[in-house]
Amino acid sequence: MKFTYKDYENMLEHASKKGYGFGKFNTTLLPNPTIYLRHDADLSPDRAHDMACLEYNLGVKSTYFFMDLSPMYDLYSRKTISIIEHITSMGHSVGRHLTNEQVSQGGLYSFSSIFTTPVFSIHMPHKRYFGNNMLPINTYNDDYFNKALYISDSTGKFRFNDPLEEMDINRNPQIHLSCHPLWYGSGTKRHKIDSILEGRILELREYAKEILC
Repeated sequence: MKFTYKDYENMLEHASKKGYGFGKFNTTLLPNPTIYLRHDADLSPDRAHDMACLEYNLGVKSTYFFMDLSPMYDLYSRKTISIIEHITSMGHSVGRHLTNEQVSQGGLYSFSSIFTTPVFSIHMPHKRYFGNNMLPINTYNDDYFNKALYISDSTGKFRFNDPLEEMDINRNPQIHLSCHPLWYGSGTKRHKIDSILEGRILELREYAKEILC
């Protein structure tokens, strides 16, 4: 898989042909063959928006998780709020993407109207949170991390499981699929990261101009 948008679109269509539906994270697993599709917006709300639009055109609903302590974007800027509003208008859910420190310090209990679900994900989670049902509903609790097959592209590749090979409703009726928007598009992984950084630099320059005027 080359992680182009076309590859991603083909993967979603393959899942539908295999008999899967797409479900959102809730209190329990759904009874039917389901893929719980999740996206952590680690670096770029714009990339998340692009992926949300692609899914909308395919009739797929998923859950997007945004950071309120990101060094790369301001969650409460007019631009990010507008992106999140459009993502939710397409039927997707939006939750918080927390750091390990926020979870350990109880930051998960604060909430904002910008989010549409109390379910949260954890950025580079500590192993102690895997399968942990002591926390409020999150993407790493026992249902979504152990009972469902967990597949992630967190390093820009599917390290442990190939989603296309694992999509078998008899063998894996429940799949938790985590796809990071930053890895999808044209070019190499380095090119994708550099283009996000360059875009952010341009935004900061425009912001600086406003201050200087």
